Amino acid sequence: LSSLLRMMNKKEVDITVYGATSFVAKHVIRYLVEAVKHQPKPFVVALGGRSKTKLEALQKEFSQRSGEAAKMFAPTVFIADGSDLGGLKKIAQKSKVILNCAGPYAKYSSNVVAACAEEGADYVDITGEVGWVAEMRLKYSQLAKKSGARIVSFCGYDSIPSDLALFAAVQSLRAKVPNAKVESGTIYHSAMGGANGGTIHTAIDMKVDLKRDAFKTIKGKQELRKVPFLMGDPLQLTHPQQVRHNPDYEATRNRYALSEWLNQLLNLHSEFSFGVSIPMFMSPINMKVLHASSIAMNYGPNFKVRERFLPCGYVWTRVLGIIGFIPAIIMQLSILATVALLMTPYLGKALADFLAPPGSGVPDAISSLGTTGVYATATSEVKESGKVDRGYAYMSFKGDAGNLTTAQCVCESAFALVFDKDALPKRSNDGFGTPSEIFGDVLVKRFRETKVRPVDVQINVRTEVTKNEMKVYIHDM
Repeated sequence: LSSLLRMMNKKEVDITVYGATSFVAKHVIRYLVEAVKHQPKPFVVALGGRSKTKLEALQKEFSQRSGEAAKMFAPTVFIADGSDLGGLKKIAQKSKVILNCAGPYAKYSSNVVAACAEEGADYVDITGEVGWVAEMRLKYSQLAKKSGARIVSFCGYDSIPSDLALFAAVQSLRAKVPNAKVESGTIYHSAMGGANGGTIHTAIDMKVDLKRDAFKTIKGKQELRKVPFLMGDPLQLTHPQQVRHNPDYEATRNRYALSEWLNQLLNLHSEFSFGVSIPMFMSPINMKVLHASSIAMNYGPNFKVRERFLPCGYVWTRVLGIIGFIPAIIMQLSILATVALLMTPYLGKALADFLAPPGSGVPDAISSLGTTGVYATATSEVKESGKVDRGYAYMSFKGDAGNLTTAQCVCESAFALVFDKDALPKRSNDGFGTPSEIFGDVLVKRFRETKVRPVDVQINVRTEVTKNEMKVYIHDM
């Protein structure tokens, strides 16, 4: 109790933006500054990182530009290197939420999570590093469970649009059909924008263990997996004891692993007039988040998901129909060639350093012209009538995926922890979880109501429909 009171008394800052001098962090700060005008309650933001000079210059720059920023910022900046656990604990003691932009996360941010887990500070980040997030849960779940911290990764474009849209579709279906067992979910992305240097370098540095993906160890012997993994265990983000290392979930693991492989094929979709989609380029990451959410919230015993990207967008995919396979194949081959080039030893790293060094990113003018949309369907098991029930959710964000949408998603996640904590779903067993598990309807509501950058949120449900519909439920389409 004394430890809890000590933490409560020292939470003088609502949100600390750690890694505040990074490229995406500047978009985060701009969003927070704009939110001052619209948020009913005032809030205090501190900038954190390792360079006092750069942080103070950044705070001064924003304060001179905006009176709202001057009111929002804490009097001092917080200084702690990623290796300084003691310094990070002091920051966590003073912060309700740490919004972490210091990537690559496996390199710089393990101690940030450790500090939050021990000191009871809530935590959000924008990482897509699945293996690192799984490792953090294994290491610090007991600390977070004891302190009451909520630790939520994947709060940027990876993976809130996918995770939250599917959650909203499932919830809409269950609101209309309470006992519905969701058999499948499909997510369709449409986005325009580019990748920042930090994102590219993080992707290059991510380790893929092909041997572990293909083989498992049983009683000291290597055995070929029934279904090999695609870039890691599909259950690695689930609760370590209850699910991930529970032998009762082996069949689920195999089903999810197979769905990740099948998702890598070109698909035709009846609702888009048999238009063509390619696998979402971040699906090996996002699908592991979706799988963890599906288990945590019990979507259905036979649930499987696909995550797709529409190269021609929602409208033109329907217009072109099957002819869309031409741009789909061109885009898919381009992505594969780019990935192969960047993963080439020495050459890939050199090219990334030359074309997109860490700290570089998409210019503001291009970011503002970008678009980010996600459309999700959740389909029930086939009923005796041969029909299904289906929930639909569509979200459209203003701005590119990697910067403006990512900043909005992580800021609204932080606001949910600061302002809506009492309305959040019951905390997970150890405080770790996916965005939809931790935030649920609260984050959907925040997106609906935000005045900083309005998000078009459309949710629908239909019962007794054919399994292969010929309609997309997006207004004005």
